[in-house]
Amino acid sequence: MENISLILLSGLLISCISIIGVAIIKTHVRVAEFVNKNLRVLTAISAGVFLVTSYFLIRETLEVLNTYQSFVAFLGGGILYLVLHKILSPHRHNKEHTHTHDDKRAAWKILIGDSLHNIADGLLLVASFGTSSTLGISNAISIALHEAPQEISEFLVLKKSGYTNTEAAYRNFATALSIFVGIAIGLFLLQSETLQAYLLGATATFFIGIVFTDLFPIKTIIKNKEFSRMFSALLVGIIIMLGITSSLDHSHSHEHIHTHEEHEEHEEHEEHEEHSHNKV
Repeated sequence: MENISLILLSGLLISCISIIGVAIIKTHVRVAEFVNKNLRVLTAISAGVFLVTSYFLIRETLEVLNTYQSFVAFLGGGILYLVLHKILSPHRHNKEHTHTHDDKRAAWKILIGDSLHNIADGLLLVASFGTSSTLGISNAISIALHEAPQEISEFLVLKKSGYTNTEAAYRNFATALSIFVGIAIGLFLLQSETLQAYLLGATATFFIGIVFTDLFPIKTIIKNKEFSRMFSALLVGIIIMLGITSSLDHSHSHEHIHTHEEHEEHEEHEEHEEHSHNKV
């Protein structure tokens, strides 16, 4: 499979975000406090990023699969999200926390949910890069943008649950590395364009489920009378991701044109040499 080096590099960079988050917390307390205080706004930005990502995943799915197959892929992703959401709640995206005797058990649920989510991210990276470098890079960026504030918040939750800095950091990084489990499974299983399309479709509805139940819960937002602020944050995320994908598409198109021109020049040169040889 092509782009394996890009897939592995993306997985490594996304995993390292957890360590970067810990370093920021230890060296810049104000940054950590800002992230924790404004996590709802930051997750709304992540929601915008995921909405754009989901749109492109849906588009890629519909280009490869027929209507029935696409429906099966979308339905599968939705069912998977509902099952995991039910089993692992409270989960990683909604971390309003109070101290109880079940603190560490709740923290383990968050870690398990985070690991499963990262495995899904790894599968998505493989399927995305298998489709195109542009889609792969844009999805890697969307995952990274979402993980940055989320990993900082998760570290703080683990701390509040009674873990030391070192214990919380190790657990955070261990769950982050689970993305490579998804990458390994993806490289082993996803050898066909059809399978990749099924995974892209399932991931699209999985992300949409995350958006409207965790990152941008509309009922809760309206109830708390913060729709304007959260909707503005959502738009910021959409604009950021559209800007990134637009830049990547432009760069990819320019590279494709340049490569095509070089190929034509090479063919003309070969024809000229063959013509000269025939004349001799």
